[in-house]
Amino acid sequence: SAPTPLPQLDLAWMGEQHVGDACPVARPGAAGIRVASGQEGDAVPPRTLLTACCGGGGGAGVPALLVLAPAGGERDDAAAPEAGDEYDVVAWGDPASGGRLGEPEAQSLAGGVVGLCSTGGAFVAFPRSGTPVAWGDAARGGNMGAAAEQLPAGGVRAVLGNRGAFAALTLSGAVVTWGDPDNGGLSSHVAGQLAEGVAGLFAGSFAFAAIKDGSGEAPEGGCFHAQLDRSSGENLGVDVEAAGGPALQIKSVFSGGLVGRWNAAGLGKPIRAGDRIVGVNGKAGGAMVLMQACCEHAVLDVVVEPRDAACQVVTWGNAHCGGDSSAARSALAGSAVVRICSNMYAFAALKEDGAVVTWGAPDRGGDSSSVLGRLSTGVVDVSSTCGAFAARRSAGDLVTWGDPCDGGDSSAVAEEIGGGVARVWGNSGAFAAVKRSGAVVTWGDPQSGGDSTAVAGQLRAGVRGVWANEYAFAALTADGAVVCWGDPAYGGDSREAADQLSGGVASVCGNGAAFAALTASGAVVAWGRADCGGTLGAAASELACGVAQLYCNSRAFAALKADGQPAVVTWGDPDCGGDSSSVSGQLCGGIVGIGATERAFAALRRRPLWVACAHQGRIEQRWYRAVPCRPSVPCRAVPRNASRAAPLPSLSLSKTWLAGSMHGGPMRPLWWCIAFCTVCSNVQTLA
Repeated sequence: SAPTPLPQLDLAWMGEQHVGDACPVARPGAAGIRVASGQEGDAVPPRTLLTACCGGGGGAGVPALLVLAPAGGERDDAAAPEAGDEYDVVAWGDPASGGRLGEPEAQSLAGGVVGLCSTGGAFVAFPRSGTPVAWGDAARGGNMGAAAEQLPAGGVRAVLGNRGAFAALTLSGAVVTWGDPDNGGLSSHVAGQLAEGVAGLFAGSFAFAAIKDGSGEAPEGGCFHAQLDRSSGENLGVDVEAAGGPALQIKSVFSGGLVGRWNAAGLGKPIRAGDRIVGVNGKAGGAMVLMQACCEHAVLDVVVEPRDAACQVVTWGNAHCGGDSSAARSALAGSAVVRICSNMYAFAALKEDGAVVTWGAPDRGGDSSSVLGRLSTGVVDVSSTCGAFAARRSAGDLVTWGDPCDGGDSSAVAEEIGGGVARVWGNSGAFAAVKRSGAVVTWGDPQSGGDSTAVAGQLRAGVRGVWANEYAFAALTADGAVVCWGDPAYGGDSREAADQLSGGVASVCGNGAAFAALTASGAVVAWGRADCGGTLGAAASELACGVAQLYCNSRAFAALKADGQPAVVTWGDPDCGGDSSSVSGQLCGGIVGIGATERAFAALRRRPLWVACAHQGRIEQRWYRAVPCRPSVPCRAVPRNASRAAPLPSLSLSKTWLAGSMHGGPMRPLWWCIAFCTVCSNVQTLA
């Protein structure tokens, strides 16, 4: 049969290779190999036979037949390695916090993984098949115990970590926990409520909260989730009898589709035009309604099902820090909960009708009775510091409550935050609000950035983003300049790097005590505590260009480069991952993302390929290692003819610090999410 065309991609050698002249495309100095086409070869299953041309070097333009297979280690024989999954795990930093993989864990992960998550002191990796593997501090989730057997192989939908415990959501809607019992690692007292029907997970520092779908048993007639058959091209007519019928949950079949809640009487009428759905037509059929939603550019088929209005919230963990929500049970009934935010000691649930319900430590935001009237409707977002909350209402005004020392009292800036606020950020003890005009308003602990008078002139307009570390803020202006305030020792004073931060900065990353800025040219600038990465030190030359992404833990940074070797450059506290020399050979290519605990890093590396020449269907004796790479696209190996890169399996980290909040909240470094859990972040799925 004719060869099946394969996607074209680049291969780059992992370091110096000792390659014989018998393989013309694999000579030392070759710039890369372009895979052109191929087919499965009966003589050497299950590997792929490929026709390839060298991208440069001594064998440029010389075609040859190659055999590619996933690689696990060095080989020097004719047998190809076993096929495996896509990613290997590379860990470094404090061994007690997951910075070193033990031999048993390394062997268990030899087949490759699809996702990674962390708490403050441990990692867990998820193989495509088989049980998850945890390592690091056993008391903080590094020992799964019986939980490993409760998680079905390949059946984990999402996983979340807090300061010392994990919670995994299975495809069946059950939750499995392990780690520190006082942080939520023990959930036996709510096991019955977590056995099924969980739709979302949220983490505080010392507790978890789960939202159940509230639908319970399917009503008579059944619930239906599927795309409609539109082969006939017929429109569905409106056939809804009762005005004021049951509330409906509209689910688009598109991954980015809208999810809303309307009454059945709204069918056939324009609804939520501001969110792009401008009209619907539907037919009631027992317990379901089949609908078409007309958007601006297309007609979407959607399915609607009845939804119980009493969406259930289940909490567990430290009872004094939000693990017990019994006092708020009646307030959580009624309108469905759509999002749960947290600070270090309390939770705040945002309901579908715009009301906010709180529980946890009363003096740290768990008691919002003093502002209850302003939290009864209209809230669209909630942010937090260590012990306070700030709710943004649809009119652009803010409501604050909690510890006054942590920003719970905003009376000094009440007029300035009375309207026009677009976004709010918080660190350990202060808030920074950016108004639609680009002006910044701050309040809370002055030493942590609640007082920005020293740079007030630079914050009056044009600010487009704010980043925080524990005691300082960094604002990015429209012209790419960085303005800092807060504790000078923690990055609140950037005068030493003023020239480099005067323009051209694209993003900022903050760890516990320092900042690092990434410029549009791919260079890195750092300031703050030197022992936590505030100076680049010996890594300066490698960070002068080509950096694509910055990561951090509490005391160190890691940069993922878009080209050159090594692919990962680290600096900061050497005991906490700032020194990666022990694994430098494993970080030279194929890295797709980096996770972190408080004192360690773990990277997911695209699995190397074994490459060998083959003649007349027979493999040569020696195999060589290469990794797929695209220097211009550091985190993906993509087909050349693809219109856009396919998404990689997501890193399911303890918070959405890698990809930002799923709800549009501020992007935060991992140290902050572990220590204070202030970002309103839902679970991330494992692809």
